[in-house]
Amino acid sequence: MEESIIRIRASDLEEVIQILRIYQSEIITNYPRKRALTRVKAHELINRYLNKCLEIETLAIQFDCSVTEIKQLFLEENIVIAGNKIPKEKPAKIFWRRKKRRSGLPEKCW
Repeated sequence: MEESIIRIRASDLEEVIQILRIYQSEIITNYPRKRALTRVKAHELINRYLNKCLEIETLAIQFDCSVTEIKQLFLEENIVIAGNKIPKEKPAKIFWRRKKRRSGLPEKCW
C-alpha cells in the first residue's frame, strides 16, 4: 500500500470542512447506513443454522447481511462453524489381477 501526504493550508481547511459537512447530509440520504443484526434476527439466524443445517452463504442471502457478520456472530456466541459440504474422497483403488492358469490340466479337455 502506498502512503500519500496531503498538505492543506490553514485558510483552506475551514472551507474543506464546510464542503464536507454539506456532502455529509447528502451521503446519508443517498446511502443509508445498514443496520446491524438485531438480537431477534440473530437468535433466529442461530436457530436456522443449528436446527436446519443451512450454509452460511444461504443465511447471508436470507437475512441480507454479509458472511463475515454471521461468522463474527457465531464466534461471539461460541458456535462452531462447520462446512455442510461432504468432502470428496478419492475412490478406492481397484487392483486388477490376472487369472491364474490351472496347473496340471491340459488347456482343452476333449
